[in-house]
Amino acid sequence: MAAQTSATFLMGPLEEETATSPTTNTLTQDTKEQQHTSYVRGSIEGTEVNILVDSGATESFISADFRKSVPVLHKRPLKVDFVAARAVNGQMLDTLGTITATLHLGNNSWQHVFHVLRGSTQTALLGLDFLVPNRALLDYAHDVLQLWDAGVPLLCDKDLIPECCNVSIATATTLPPLSEMLVLVCVSPTRPMDRSPDFVGYLKPNIQNKCECVVAHAVTSVKEGTTVLFFLRRLLGE
Repeated sequence: MAAQTSATFLMGPLEEETATSPTTNTLTQDTKEQQHTSYVRGSIEGTEVNILVDSGATESFISADFRKSVPVLHKRPLKVDFVAARAVNGQMLDTLGTITATLHLGNNSWQHVFHVLRGSTQTALLGLDFLVPNRALLDYAHDVLQLWDAGVPLLCDKDLIPECCNVSIATATTLPPLSEMLVLVCVSPTRPMDRSPDFVGYLKPNIQNKCECVVAHAVTSVKEGTTVLFFLRRLLGE
């Protein structure tokens, strides 16, 4: 029998090391001190999103997947305005055009032009085209993005970990009856505001219905959206 191909998980950072019973099915590892990032939480056309503030980028962009997930953006036509965008490693980026959208940060809002980027690992990014006109200052001493006289809190790494994620088996896998196996899986966020998980923490199964295949726990941290899970195949009714 082929193993179950997807599951939903509750996930998060490890706050402190605690004793757990064998039935809690959690992965626990040593935690690191929470550090603030260059991300802020805002909304684009009413959809909440974590936004990277990048003074090394000349333009602002949203991912094509995010645009597709927001109905008002998906229906809005793109303007043909391509730029020769490159990643920090020099790789060319696939820009599809631009779109004007309402951006909310704190109590303020702007109409801003975003480039739409296909295959982006970031959901949204604010570059110098937004930061310079708004006199932006990344104030790490006070953990805020200062825009004129308003401050927007910077997110810490804990805030970037989604509370729930989807897990799918990376390759076709057969799990014999009453057996257990280590399986490589892909971890993806369930909400457009979340980036691909990459953290040291735990994954706990969020099983809604009885099923033969059960994920007992993860055995490694999530890196670049992948981890190894410990699968069990049981008999229904157990």
